[in-house]
Order: sequence, then structure tokens, then C-alpha cells
Amino acid sequence: MDYTITYPNRGDDDDDDCELEHELDDDERFVSASSGGIYDPATHSVRWKVANVAAGSTTSFRVTARISSATPPGAPLVNRAIFGGPGALAPKVALSQALVLPG
Repeated sequence: MDYTITYPNRGDDDDDDCELEHELDDDERFVSASSGGIYDPATHSVRWKVANVAAGSTTSFRVTARISSATPPGAPLVNRAIFGGPGALAPKVALSQALVLPG
């Protein structure tokens, strides 16, 4: 399963010293992350330190995970991405949900 997390900075100011965290579903096993993302097995999440997202630009990150063979068909996989930083009013949160299909 591949996830692409895209953050568009639609504001007039740069977003500096931001972080992105992508939390994997319990039925997924981490495989890899792009752009220096670091997996933390204690939180079952991947983190990136994002130095700067210039005003008007977009940045993307990718996570690859494997679905556990014990996961039954029809089971939902829920992932959460949180993007924030010291200048943010509130972290931006996105949820994704997929269903496991028979294979």
C-alpha cells in the first residue's frame, strides 16, 4: 500500500520548521518512506522534519506499507497525517481509510 501525503502552502508566508507525522494502521507493517522519513516503531508512525515550505508551493511525501496477511477482507485501514510547526495556529490533520479486498 502506497500513501502520498501532499501539503500545499496556500498562504502568503513560508511555513518554516514544520513536521509531518503519518500514523499507520495497526494492520500495516512499515516498508519505506521518502525524503528522509524516519519510522518510529513505538508510535507506529513515520516522521519528517520539513525545513521550509515556501508560500504558494506544494511538497509531497510517500510511505509504503504492507498489509498483514492476518487482516480479513473488508477490514478498514485507517491512517492519519498531521502537519504542523511552531508558527501554525493549529496542526493540519488528514485521515484516509481503505478497505482490504480479497486477493
